[in-house]
Amino acid sequence: MKSTSNVLIVDDSPSLAQSLCKILAMHEIKADAVFNAQDALQKIRRHRYELMLCDIEMPGYSGLELLERIRQDEEHDLDVILMTGHLEPKYFIRAIQLGAVDFISKPIEAQQLVGMISCNLKRRHSRENLEQFMQHLDTANMELVIDPKKLSLTSISQVMRLFFKQNLHLPQNLFNELLICADEMVYNAYIHGTLGLSLEQRHCNHAEQEAIILQKLSLPEIAARRIRFSVFVDYQQNTISIGVSDDGEGFNYDDWLQRVAKEPTLSLDFYGRGIAMLYHLSDKLEFSQGGRKVQISRKLYPERAARI
Repeated sequence: MKSTSNVLIVDDSPSLAQSLCKILAMHEIKADAVFNAQDALQKIRRHRYELMLCDIEMPGYSGLELLERIRQDEEHDLDVILMTGHLEPKYFIRAIQLGAVDFISKPIEAQQLVGMISCNLKRRHSRENLEQFMQHLDTANMELVIDPKKLSLTSISQVMRLFFKQNLHLPQNLFNELLICADEMVYNAYIHGTLGLSLEQRHCNHAEQEAIILQKLSLPEIAARRIRFSVFVDYQQNTISIGVSDDGEGFNYDDWLQRVAKEPTLSLDFYGRGIAMLYHLSDKLEFSQGGRKVQISRKLYPERAARI
C-alpha cells in the first residue's frame, strides 16, 4: 500500500501506541499516535483520518465514550477499530451500535493488525469510489410507497439520511433542512390527506388522538390509501426535488401560498405552519393534483436560487 492512508492510534500506553505506529510504517501505512481521548478529539478536528485504532479501556474517556463523541459530529466520517483485552457482550453490542467496524484482541499480533487495517482501508476506499461514481451520474431517483398503518416518520428520516450520504455530500445545514422538510411533508400527507383529521382532532391530547387514528385506520377506505414519497437528484442542474402525494381530497393551496408569500418571516402558528416552513426552506414550492401532491426543490450547493 502507498503511504496515503491516515490512521490514528489511541492508547494510554505510549510505548504500545508508538510500537504500533512503527509496525504500520513498515507496511507503508502512515499513522499518528495520541495517548488519551481528549488529544484524539483535537487531532480528529485538525486532520482528516480514515481509520482510528483505539483502546477500549482508558482513563478518562473510554474508547466507547470517545466513539460516541465522534459519532455525535456527523462531519467525522471515521472508521474505528477497537482494541481490548476482553469484551463483554453489552460493550460489544454498544460498540456495534456506535459504528465500530472491527475489534482486535490484546496482546496484538503484528500480522493480524496489518491485515485487519489493510482490509478495512480497502473496504473504505471501495465505498468512496462508489460515492464518487454516484456523484458523476446525471440523475439519481428514489421512490417509496408507504402503507399508513405502518408509517414511521423516523424511518423516513433514516431512509433520507442514508440516501443523502450515499449520493450527496451536502453542507450540514442544507442536509438538516431537507430532512425536516421531508418529515413535514409526509406528516401532512398522513394527518391531512390520509386520515383527514379535523382541527379539533389535531388539538386532542396524545392518547385521544392515538385512539382517533386507530379508529380511522380500521376503516377499509382509509386503510387502503397510500402515501407516495420520492427524491430526485439532477446533478447536471445541481438540484434536488422531494415530492409527496396522498390519496386524500386535496385542499385549496392557492390561498395558503398567497398568504405565506406575503409573510416576511416563518409563522409558527399551528395551522398552516407546514406550508410556511416548506416555502421558506425551499427554492421552489409546488402543489398539484388538487393539493394532493406537494414538491419542493433546492439547489444542492447554493448560493440560494431566486424564488421561482
